[in-house]
Amino acid sequence: MKLPALLTRSAWAAAALLVGVGTVTPAQAQMKQNWMYASSVPAHAQKPAFPIKDKAIRVVLAFPPGSMADAQARAVGAKMAEMLGVPVVIENRPERDALPAAQEVLSAMPDGHTLLYSASSTMALAPHVSSAATFEPVNEFAQISLAAKSPLMLLAGPAVPVSNVAELIAYGKANPGKLRYASSGVGSESHVLAETLAMNTGIAMVHVPDDGRTDTAGDLAGGRIHLVFEAAPVAVQTAKSGRAKLLAVAAPLRSPLQPNLPTFAEQGVNDVDLTGFVGWYAPGGVRPETVAALHVAIAESLEQASVQEVFSSGGHSAESSTPQALTAMVKAAYDAWGNLVRRIGMTKQ
Repeated sequence: MKLPALLTRSAWAAAALLVGVGTVTPAQAQMKQNWMYASSVPAHAQKPAFPIKDKAIRVVLAFPPGSMADAQARAVGAKMAEMLGVPVVIENRPERDALPAAQEVLSAMPDGHTLLYSASSTMALAPHVSSAATFEPVNEFAQISLAAKSPLMLLAGPAVPVSNVAELIAYGKANPGKLRYASSGVGSESHVLAETLAMNTGIAMVHVPDDGRTDTAGDLAGGRIHLVFEAAPVAVQTAKSGRAKLLAVAAPLRSPLQPNLPTFAEQGVNDVDLTGFVGWYAPGGVRPETVAALHVAIAESLEQASVQEVFSSGGHSAESSTPQALTAMVKAAYDAWGNLVRRIGMTKQ
């Protein structure tokens, strides 16, 4: 859904003064982009309160209480409640399949009071690999703002005698079928990337999907599995614990969490470079001025020091975007994952 320009907020006008002259930091540049986006709608579009006074905003997420995503959503939600003047309630739907949370939000009244806080795998990958994902993410959801980016990193167990991707390829070709890789499930990001890696390098590996009880770090350390793609914060902590070693980051650029770790492309392997992200969404059909109010509240919340601290404690950097920018990210990721799924011949489950 192509969203029109959004409403003016005086806070963004003030922020513009900070970035109007001189050298700007990336954070200031984003502030300016958000302000320009918000200020492009006539002032009469402003409303004194959020669409429905005293009606709570429900934030649905497919993560359990106490998880990293839960902490992020609660931190942002608390600030949003202050800015919009209505309660913000977090509703956890920690099912193994993240799709019920997305479907619940899609079926909600498009009044801006039901939101989805979701990983890009639900938006961009699930429609290609799950028959239960019947939605078209770009047009059926209203994109509001990016929250953070989160690439995957490839970990190898200490028993695997390799220290980089070139050595892994040589070892895998010399020992076909010996390497076992774990994933978070059939059709998951970690599964698709591992199959892409195998196809692009010509090494044969055995898939060991997660059964819901797997201690991946322990299995790596114990040699029960040899490889796994993990979210960057988890991967870095696992490597620091000595239970595994980092081989590459699956992203176009290196991660600030581990700046010395090269990407796959830098090590001669292409197409394993899709950066995951987390974002805020609403059902399609939400009024543009309501999307505007939500976008500004989320963007301002992500700039608060207390919120940034919650994100950084989990290894992420809080990062907002305009709705249009998030829409472009979702579309690009949707197309890229679709290409990979077709290339490796994976069918919907």
